[in-house]
Amino acid sequence: MVSLNHRTTQNRNRRITFSPIRGCRVPRHNPVPEAIFAFRRAIRAHRRLMKLAPDRFDHARVTHLAAERAQALEKQKQWDVALEKSYGADAVKKLPQDWMLPKSPTHSVQTRRAIEKYFAEWDFWLQIGRDALSRAERSHCTSRMSLTSICSLVDTAMTLGRLATGRETHWQPPPPELPGTLTFEQSLEKIYGKDEPDGHSPNETGAS
Repeated sequence: MVSLNHRTTQNRNRRITFSPIRGCRVPRHNPVPEAIFAFRRAIRAHRRLMKLAPDRFDHARVTHLAAERAQALEKQKQWDVALEKSYGADAVKKLPQDWMLPKSPTHSVQTRRAIEKYFAEWDFWLQIGRDALSRAERSHCTSRMSLTSICSLVDTAMTLGRLATGRETHWQPPPPELPGTLTFEQSLEKIYGKDEPDGHSPNETGAS
């Protein structure tokens, strides 16, 4: 009579799950740890991209640049109207279309290669994580997750959310302007006065 080790048998049974196919027991792989590992690799690649090209991958910086670009575009339209009145439409047409917009930073060849490398890694590990989560949902592995796996998955999801919304950033916003600081337009208005609807400044109107 052959006796089996009870602990060995118990450990082996923990690694297999019941399959409804012909009532047999088959091993089943849990893809949740695979998804967590892949997403953490994607997070590491994203953080490296934020350091290499914050204007493209740091969401807080991207949002700030978009606001700066919108303000510069509005200011450029106002200047185009003023220049057209002073020098004519031909002079304005000779200007570049984005002559007042902030320029995008340039990167060296080594930096561009590093960006391509880590961007490919980021996209690859994100896809691996998505596929693993999809397999976990289809096989109902999420209903048998341990507390450690749940905490790891929640922490990873929160980190991905911070990166996507700009809560985690290396960019520091510019300091606020001091009280009483005048913009360029306000300085011109203070020196020359504000034009009236008829095209004359208040000083000229008072002198007449």
